[in-house]
Amino acid sequence: METSFSYSIPYVVFAFLLGVLALCWHYGDEKAKKWSIAGSITMFMFFIGLRGLIMSDWEFYYYFFRDHCTWNEIVHGGTENFEKVSVVFGLYNLFFKTIFDNWYFFTFCHLGIEMALIYRFYTRNRIFNIPLALMILYCLEGNVIFCNLLRNGMALILCMNALEYINTRQFGRYLLWVAGGICFHYTSILFIPLYFIFNLKLNKYWFAGFIVVANVIYLLRIPIVMGTLGLLFRGNNVYSLMFEQYTEMFDEQASGITFGYIEKLITSVLVFLYYDDLMERRDDARIYLNALMLYLFLFLSLSEFAVMARRVSMLFFFGYWVIWYDLIKCFYYGNNRKLFCLFVGAFCLFRLANSCKFADYEYDNALFGPKSDVERNAVRRMIDG
Repeated sequence: METSFSYSIPYVVFAFLLGVLALCWHYGDEKAKKWSIAGSITMFMFFIGLRGLIMSDWEFYYYFFRDHCTWNEIVHGGTENFEKVSVVFGLYNLFFKTIFDNWYFFTFCHLGIEMALIYRFYTRNRIFNIPLALMILYCLEGNVIFCNLLRNGMALILCMNALEYINTRQFGRYLLWVAGGICFHYTSILFIPLYFIFNLKLNKYWFAGFIVVANVIYLLRIPIVMGTLGLLFRGNNVYSLMFEQYTEMFDEQASGITFGYIEKLITSVLVFLYYDDLMERRDDARIYLNALMLYLFLFLSLSEFAVMARRVSMLFFFGYWVIWYDLIKCFYYGNNRKLFCLFVGAFCLFRLANSCKFADYEYDNALFGPKSDVERNAVRRMIDG
């Protein structure tokens, strides 16, 4: 597979500029703060909202929007194609297509709604340095969520806005936001029982216990998923055959001492050390600490299937976004705070550079003649083959 760090340059520059705006917010007056917030959101809308056909999921959503997202399809062809993306998401596409039949118009509007919801989440959770929060969000899976997971991303952001109602014990309002998430992606149904789990008041030793167990599973490569499924799908039947075929996707390179693993280990240690301080930072800190604990546990313990680990654990990534922001305030000494900020910035830029080095990440913009689907498909075939 062709790789080149030149593909990563636009993403790294974008994240770096968000970091510059975060510094402007931190050291500037009230006027500078407002301009830095407006600048970071505008940059997001330009860079992400007007992106070309990058990454891979566009191959499905783009062709659905172009070829099947029509009123005629519903009237004469039924809703079969709409059900593949969820009927609500299909109608959501159709609404924007009716206004202006252009894929880039749709993705721009879609991101605009997501940014409005994220801004609401930040302001409700007293996250004031929005450029910094956006940089952390973007570098820690946000790039993939915004660009590649149209349904998952909107569902996650809707469910994030439900979290405030856990603390106020307003289950009806919580359920309303989660229902919106379910309309976009069915995995959001997991947030219904999580209403009770996120609210558990655990201490740092519970956190440490879960993380230690997850690390043991990860480092010793204990096949808990394979073992459980093997017990369920025994014998000579169609399901056992399907299981055998699926195990061929087993990722032998899933575990290991990688840079990402070291970062997770450092984060776990810091959260343990500053757990009590983090609990005092916000009234509902337990929600985000529990979410972070679930993310780390699921990501590490499900690592035998890298794709499954990433997709399932991503539901709880918002814990990372909030806790990393809060950790900066926990350091008593200014130099330690600066060192942690340096670590966050360096890790974020390195992560982007490493994850965006593939040919299908080659950036282009709708305003400057993006590559066609034919050109992008040629790249995909080269990668696949």
